Amino acid sequence: MASSEFVITEEQYEKLLRNLINSGSKIAYDVFEKTKILYLTTDSVTEVTTKQSAFMALKHPSFASDEPAIVNYKNGDFEWFQFKELQGDGHIKINSRRFLSNLYQYFYVTIGYTSFFVTKDETYIPPPRGLISIYNTAVRSVKSQCSRTLIGNSVSVHVSKAIIGNDPNWLSAVRAQF
Repeated sequence: MASSEFVITEEQYEKLLRNLINSGSKIAYDVFEKTKILYLTTDSVTEVTTKQSAFMALKHPSFASDEPAIVNYKNGDFEWFQFKELQGDGHIKINSRRFLSNLYQYFYVTIGYTSFFVTKDETYIPPPRGLISIYNTAVRSVKSQCSRTLIGNSVSVHVSKAIIGNDPNWLSAVRAQF
């Protein structure tokens, strides 16, 4: 499994999502109308950035033609939907959590994929090359705006240089998230 963690600004998060959409990716996000999957558009990106947390599945025609698989959970009257992590032709997971420092709003974002997927005919496949290529491009783009920073005894993440340079309280805000 490949996974990268970032603490970035709202502008950087929106730019990442818009660039992925403009590259032909379809990004399903965690708002469903019953079992209908909703996809981000460049105009609806702010719907995700206003959420406290978001769980998304990215598909691209270079590696997948299927829809993300979802599972329906119920607990009494409470019902929710979640993407099936290993099902399908492959997808990139993008998860985010919004948090505040004293002055600014930031996002803890993880981008990743699993080491295998299970297709409809129950065949185990490795992550497709197109998936890996899109993942690497997205991660390199965000990393270029960040510095790898130790935020705890053994925890480090890529933190936006804009955050480090503009907010003297950024480290305590990031540590509070962990």
